[in-house]
Amino acid sequence: MSDENAARELATAALLSSRLCHDLISPVGALANGLEVLAEETDAEMRGFAMDLIQSSANQASVKLQFARFAYGAGGSAGDAIDMVEAETVTRGYLDTTKAELVWKAPAIAAPKDAVKLLLNFVMIALDAIPYGGTVEACMEEETEALQIIVSAKGKRANISDITRTLLTGEVPSDPLDPRSVQAYYAVLIARSLGLKVSLSEGEEQVALCARFPVTSGV
Repeated sequence: MSDENAARELATAALLSSRLCHDLISPVGALANGLEVLAEETDAEMRGFAMDLIQSSANQASVKLQFARFAYGAGGSAGDAIDMVEAETVTRGYLDTTKAELVWKAPAIAAPKDAVKLLLNFVMIALDAIPYGGTVEACMEEETEALQIIVSAKGKRANISDITRTLLTGEVPSDPLDPRSVQAYYAVLIARSLGLKVSLSEGEEQVALCARFPVTSGV
C-alpha cells in the first residue's frame, strides 16, 4: 500500500469517527445535563423535566447508534442478509432526529448486507443535500437477478457539494475530504468493492443516487 493510500484510509476512518461523534455529542450531552439536574434538584417539576430530557436523549442516541451499526459496521442480523423491515425501522428512527421525512419503498425481504449498507449510506448523502429539510425517498426494487437501489432527496435548495459530486462520478478530488464529503467517498468505496457504479442525477431542488446490485439468486 502506498503512503498516499494509507494516509487517505486513515483520514477516512478519522472523518467517519468524527461524523459519528458529531451525531452523538448532542444527545449524550443532553443526557449528562439531565442526570446533573436530577442529582441536584428537589423540585418535582424540574425532576420531571430532567427525566423527560434523559429519556428523549437516550432514545435519540440509541437510534443513531443503531443506524450507524448498519451503515458503517457489520451490524444487522446473523448471516449475510438483513431484514428490510428492520432496516426501515433503524432508518426511520434516525430520520426522526432530523428535519427530513422518510418515504420507504422496499420489499419486506432479507436483502444482502452490502446492498443495505450502500442504501443507508445513500440516505446519509441525501440528507446532507437538504439541510433545510425535505423528503428522502429510499427505494429498493427487485429485478431479474438484481436489486435496484435508488435514493433521492427533495427539498429547498437541495444540492450537493462539488467535492461530493466529483467523488460520486468516480473522479479524484483536488480538495481534501471533510466530514460531509467523506460520506460520498465511503459509499463509493463500498460500491467499488462490489464492482458497482454509482449514478448521480440532479434536478431542480432534487438529487438522486442509484446503483444496481446483482444477486445470483432470488432474495
